[in-house]
Amino acid sequence: MDLGFTTAAYVVAAILFILSLGGLSGQESAKRAVWYGIVGMALAVFATLIGPGSGLWFFSIILIAGGGIIGYMLASRVEMTQMPELVAGMHALVGLAAVFVGFIADFEMGNVALAKEAGTAKELTGFAALIAKKSAIELSILRVELFLGVFIGSITFTGSVIAYGKLSGKVTSISLTDQGGVINVSSKAGRYGKVFLTYNLRRDNPNFGSQGSFTGRGVGIADDGTRNSAPRQGVWKRDGNIITFHSLDDVTDGNRNFCISKLNLTEETLEMTFYPF
Repeated sequence: MDLGFTTAAYVVAAILFILSLGGLSGQESAKRAVWYGIVGMALAVFATLIGPGSGLWFFSIILIAGGGIIGYMLASRVEMTQMPELVAGMHALVGLAAVFVGFIADFEMGNVALAKEAGTAKELTGFAALIAKKSAIELSILRVELFLGVFIGSITFTGSVIAYGKLSGKVTSISLTDQGGVINVSSKAGRYGKVFLTYNLRRDNPNFGSQGSFTGRGVGIADDGTRNSAPRQGVWKRDGNIITFHSLDDVTDGNRNFCISKLNLTEETLEMTFYPF
């Protein structure tokens, strides 16, 4: 297939992706936005399969089918409260894929350079043959594109993994004293279901009133009735109207998480980020 058609297909797919992301910001436009994303991805995959340098059809179809089956199973089983986690996980895979594509393309460019030195460039096929036909300026542009792809993909992967572990909660009660205080929070936490958290704050040093230690407990009740709990202990520090907690949580299901929580005293909201051990 002509390179011009492939490039045009990618441009249209990119526009559809932008429309999809923009539409997801509103509840009424979200359903239409999802279809923009579906059509855009289908167009991009189709253009890749029939575009210049395409090959390994059987292997490509197996990968597409396998990915579709896994995606369908995950999306069918996930609860509505876990949708942010599912989206973050899929975005992480997209970012990781961009990183892999960048590294593989850079590796292929190195192979082409070696083939030119050995005088065997005419024997190259697929993507390597396309690279061999590019001028020095085009190769420089391609290197910039690869750098941006790997850089942005790495940011997307890292940010999505962190976002996957994030949890927002609502403060149900708060009582602060000169010696510390007690804070109670409730939220939804993915597979743990409805979660109830307690923070017992202490000021260990009277000379430092904006920091100290805390103990507490977290209890989660899943939709199927499964109960999990975790003792919580760590340190806290207040900066203006924000209290930041650092704790190590041992959950009864065998998981251990390092948790960073940020409590907004004025908005009475709590945002938690979990880093599994």
